[in-house]
Amino acid sequence: MKGLFLINGAISILIAIILIYGFVRHYKKQKINRATNLISLISLSYLTLALLSFLWLSGFFDYDARDFGIIYSVAIVFQTFILFRALQFFSPKKSLSYWIVIYVISLVLSAISFPNFFMFFLIASFFITLVFSINFMYLSEACRRGGNTLFFYSSISIILESLLFLNIGNQLLFTVIESTLFAFFAFVFLRDVRSYPLRFKEKTLLKRESHLTLFFRYFVFITVFTNFVLISTIGIHELSHVLVSRVYGCESRSIFYEAGKYPYSEIICSNANWKPQITLAGFLIPTFISVLLFLIGGNFVKSVAFLAAGFNLLASYRDFKELGLSGNLILFTSVVGIILLFVGVFLLAKSRMHEHRPDIDLYLNP
Repeated sequence: MKGLFLINGAISILIAIILIYGFVRHYKKQKINRATNLISLISLSYLTLALLSFLWLSGFFDYDARDFGIIYSVAIVFQTFILFRALQFFSPKKSLSYWIVIYVISLVLSAISFPNFFMFFLIASFFITLVFSINFMYLSEACRRGGNTLFFYSSISIILESLLFLNIGNQLLFTVIESTLFAFFAFVFLRDVRSYPLRFKEKTLLKRESHLTLFFRYFVFITVFTNFVLISTIGIHELSHVLVSRVYGCESRSIFYEAGKYPYSEIICSNANWKPQITLAGFLIPTFISVLLFLIGGNFVKSVAFLAAGFNLLASYRDFKELGLSGNLILFTSVVGIILLFVGVFLLAKSRMHEHRPDIDLYLNP
């Protein structure tokens, strides 16, 4: 087992290095960097997997197969959404958007319905990646090699995860195989990316403002807007508990303000069997909304998606405890939530900077 931890950690670091190298190599190249910058975000998932592998190897954390399955499935779901968005720069087909909506709905339904939902997450993610690969390989001759490697990666991964679903094999061993195949895809994709056909839209530049006005505008806007997203996310989170509880015939109400207490929902159910679904709904519905916002919007809407996802993860702390997740996994989700918040604030600032690019240039180069 320790050998698998070591190998998995090493391969995860290799993938992160490949993706980060691709970012460094192409980040100044217009048009290309839109895809490479985005796909480099996948390195965050593999750096997390590498860190956890080394922590388990050292004995700092106690290894739990279910924890690993959940963390790995979340990493692959994140990877799937990033691949979808990156491949949109090359493919004009709207059919991929329909596939991704079906994918999101299937994730939500499986999380509510199946105890081992993370296995379904993996199979569904690799299946949708298979669809992406078929679309990508037929875009042009230049895309054929990258599409073939992605097809091979997703096909083998579907087979391996299906075996696990039938209780055949070892998740950690199969993860090593899948990660090795993804490393090969990442290498081929970033090597050939300059020859891929890209869609690109020019952005317009707007008026200038004074330094003080610009700073004040950014600071006040980001502070107020971030708090607005926080309040909205908590409201949707608690409302999700209430709505799903009423579907199951429970009595419920949301308490958004009570002196000295965090917003919460009072739910009374005669049948305790529905408690996991009701508890999980508070996390899933805001997450579903965040994913949709990420898919349909530009930088500004994406910043809202990241902020909402981050606040939702932090707000789900008590829900995860009630669901019986380990302390290690709850800590991991909180760290991911904080990272998403930083990304959201960064994208929010970036969207404002693009609106007033001449003012930023003047501020930085007076």
